[in-house]
Formats: sequence, C-alpha cells, structure tokens
Amino acid sequence: VYVLGKLILPDLEREEGGEERELLEMLQKSALRALRFLFSMERNRQLFKRLFPTELFEMFIDVGHYITDIDAYKNMIHYINHSTEDVRNKILCRIHNTNHNRAPMFYMGPYAVLEHLGSG
Repeated sequence: VYVLGKLILPDLEREEGGEERELLEMLQKSALRALRFLFSMERNRQLFKRLFPTELFEMFIDVGHYITDIDAYKNMIHYINHSTEDVRNKILCRIHNTNHNRAPMFYMGPYAVLEHLGSG
C-alpha cells in the first residue's frame, strides 16, 4: 500500500510536456486502481481510512469495486494534482504513516514505537 500510495503523488514541481503529463496521470490512475483492488479485501479497509483524507476517501469509495475503466479515477487525480501544498503534504504524511518498514519513532526499553495509539 505504501509503494502504491507514493505513486499517486508524483513530483509536480517540474514543468512537463503534454505527453509526459498524460503518462504521469496514467500511472496515478493505475496506482489508484491497484489500491482499489486491495481495498476490496475487508482486512485492508482500516488502513485506507488512515491513508486518504476524508474528501479523497469519499471519492475513492464512489468509484466502486472492480471498475475496470481507468478514467473512473480522473476526478481523484484532478483533486490530487490541483490541491494546495498543505493538502498534498497531509496526503504524503498519511502515506508515510502506512509504511510498516519505517524507522521507529523512539524506543521504550526493548520495544520500538512505530506510532502513538490514537494518532491515526
């Protein structure tokens, strides 16, 4: 989930041509479709509630299960690519929080703390 989440937030700082922009959006749509298939498994749903902000999660739910048309994710891509830097940073922070292989925040005795209870 972490790697696919990173693919939906490309580096938009560079000015890219029309064809590169289309390829980037296709990559984003494909990553969202793969995330949607992972979401269809019941055990992954709590992770997705933490992954997306509320507005984006609503759009994600509205797409529906097993939709093969990749253009169904166009509204989500538009929202992500045209959102403010604050919103993009919030999404990026949430994506980083889903990384279970990240370094611990701190240690308490022999235990590594990955997240505070109630923080997500």
